Amino acid sequence: MNVLKHKTRSDDSPLTVVLNQEVQRYNILLEIMKYSLEQLFKGIKGEVVISPELEEMLVSLNQNVVPKAWSFAYFSLKPLGSWNSDLKERYKFFETWANKGAPFVFVISYFTYPTGFTTSLLQKYSRKAGS
Repeated sequence: MNVLKHKTRSDDSPLTVVLNQEVQRYNILLEIMKYSLEQLFKGIKGEVVISPELEEMLVSLNQNVVPKAWSFAYFSLKPLGSWNSDLKERYKFFETWANKGAPFVFVISYFTYPTGFTTSLLQKYSRKAGS
């Protein structure tokens, strides 16, 4: 995240702001996933006490359901396997955007906050039109 902010520090365009916000939200999700899985593995090995939250996550994983602790970033009714594949595609989309520039086509369902994205498009158009 810090690398992207540093890379885009001189670009204050609305789409760049949205990109930074989206990457930040996905990074938070990935950190929570990593931490909770580490804790679950430690709990299974007996190194930490399995809390009710970890037990709930274990049940969710066994039932192929997205754990509640991971579902805050965006709405999805997909089972865990499909959700994981979708998360990889979302990550790939934003990674490509960050590394190669804004795409010609945006997948609005990949945004955690699509309203912010559409607002940034309006701002970009207004600035370009001189309104």
